Amino acid sequence: MHADRFGTRSTPSLHTASGTGPPFLSIPDHDEAPMTAHTAQPLGLGHWSHPLLGRLVIDRAHGDLIGILRAVAPDPKDSDPGLMLSVPDAPPVAWLAPKGGGREWTTDPTAIEAAR
Repeated sequence: MHADRFGTRSTPSLHTASGTGPPFLSIPDHDEAPMTAHTAQPLGLGHWSHPLLGRLVIDRAHGDLIGILRAVAPDPKDSDPGLMLSVPDAPPVAWLAPKGGGREWTTDPTAIEAAR
């Protein structure tokens, strides 16, 4: 369950009728004015756009770890490890990689912000 900006609690969905991103992926665009929001757009294969892709971010959900945002996509960990023929039916997560290389980790997309 996630609360949107109006406080309404809902279960996130990968698919919306309008074709725009899930409501919890509507986040501030840090390259624009503070009141501007970025609405996630589907990129294909379950991946979503994000204004911080490829940039250093702070993961507030994991003790302020700093990493590079690599993707916003579902985590297939509960799926069959074999050949995947469809997008996992799971909400997208932020995939982060350590700045100097190493093992990636995932976090809630709303828990990240641009590193200063």
